[in-house]
Amino acid sequence: MSLIEYLKKVMLAGFSYLPSELKIFIYRCVGAKIGKNIELGFGSFILPFDFDFKKINIGNDVIIEDGVHILSKNVFLGNGTQIKNNTKISGQSDFNAGKNVYVDQECHFDLRRDISLGDEVVISGGCWFYTHMVFHSVLEGAPFDFSQENFENL
Repeated sequence: MSLIEYLKKVMLAGFSYLPSELKIFIYRCVGAKIGKNIELGFGSFILPFDFDFKKINIGNDVIIEDGVHILSKNVFLGNGTQIKNNTKISGQSDFNAGKNVYVDQECHFDLRRDISLGDEVVISGGCWFYTHMVFHSVLEGAPFDFSQENFENL
């Protein structure tokens, strides 16, 4: 790990433990669109993959609880969205959540491809979402492509 990468991680760790109001103020100062009545929990952060904070768009009345980490290309969270404790959303693609989306605690979203959740979607705690198309299985052999054309031939 280079010194620059190390310093970025140290700064991000320190930033995530700032009070919610201060984090929101800083996000707005660097170009993020953030609505009213937002909570950004202790140890939580949102980081655009390329550090272009204009790619963060959060509606009104959004609650992001403690320990939530969002690292993606673009982030859109609609009005009334709630993301509970220790959820991890990470990858090089987009994450979009419609209005009144509820993501329970300790969910994991793999953003190798975009994920878009419609309005009023509820996701139970501990769910894992994968967007890559290869899973390594001892029983099936690896790699196995789960693309649509393979299922049409079954």
